[in-house]
Amino acid sequence: MLRQIIVPLDGSRLAEQALPHAAAIAQATGSALTLIRVVTAPPGVNPLIWAVPIDSTTWIYNKKMLGLAQDYLASTAGRLETEGTSVRTRLVEGEAAEQIILHAEQNAETAMIVMATHGRSGLSRWLLGSVAEKILQQSPAPLVLIRPAADDPETEVSLSATGLPTYHTILVPLDGSLLAEQALEKAQMLAAATGSSLLLVSVAPAADDLTAGRRSEITRRIEVLRERERKRLAAYLADVAHDIEDAGIPVRTRLSHGDPAEEILRASISAGADLIVMATHGRSGLKRLWLGSVAMKVTHTAELPVLLVGVQVPAAEAAEEKVEASSDVQRQQLADQTNEGKSRPGAQNNRSQPEPLAERSGKAIGSRTY
Repeated sequence: MLRQIIVPLDGSRLAEQALPHAAAIAQATGSALTLIRVVTAPPGVNPLIWAVPIDSTTWIYNKKMLGLAQDYLASTAGRLETEGTSVRTRLVEGEAAEQIILHAEQNAETAMIVMATHGRSGLSRWLLGSVAEKILQQSPAPLVLIRPAADDPETEVSLSATGLPTYHTILVPLDGSLLAEQALEKAQMLAAATGSSLLLVSVAPAADDLTAGRRSEITRRIEVLRERERKRLAAYLADVAHDIEDAGIPVRTRLSHGDPAEEILRASISAGADLIVMATHGRSGLKRLWLGSVAMKVTHTAELPVLLVGVQVPAAEAAEEKVEASSDVQRQQLADQTNEGKSRPGAQNNRSQPEPLAERSGKAIGSRTY
């Protein structure tokens, strides 16, 4: 069965900014596009009872809006089909994010959702920012977010096959966890399909500014742990890169120090990356916090498309249990040594520190296939 890439549209040129990237990915991966248009209830009408028009004016408005939406989808699909992209259309009534998520859930062939991240509010437009946010939180499929070149595009987006985006470098942020690694499968698939290379980026903690004078014992121990983490990430990146090279995909690595989101964005600019592919929604806890907060900061700031892959926690929990246990023991031992140092000044504790393990319900109006 042909895989589907869902592209939500609201009739605006701004929302159409997602089409070139969606078409490029579809053509490279042999997928089809599903253009979905959700027509929302008229002003002052309860969406729950909209299916039963309360007066002739509402009925006429309803019929007109649905007709215009169907014509729009047919026209847009025709432009894409002319350039060699297989296209389906879907017109539904209801709340935008809810219906997009429902469609993705009910269609097992859904490969991803591609949409613009910002839009104007108004009678015929979604507030794309809020819709994208809701879809990101609940989508069963990976989500590609496109930042439009302009808030209010004046010209129709070009869908010419020769003018579609090309991908040369795909950046994948990794923190050394199996959770973050779940984005690698999608990144490798896209790299193989587009002939791109991968850039794997990890960010180690930056050393805090230290005041002049004698450094305390706890400060030295923190620096030792930071250095161990840096070495662990460097070895981890080399190991992952080796596996990817064995699959025939060009790959580079980059280890930075500092704020994760800022370093990821800096790496994307310096490497001229065309796409960022990263995991989101990690488990609670300081080590996993960046899977959510960092992904959001990167998404809101990056000028290039970002593909967010929701991690499947149960699949990785068992494999990471040993890693978590080892890290917990290490942190507890450091805390014990710190407390001992406070209670018995000058006392030396020669216990060795274990090294971290490097394991790693809407109403359908119409649909059409072109």
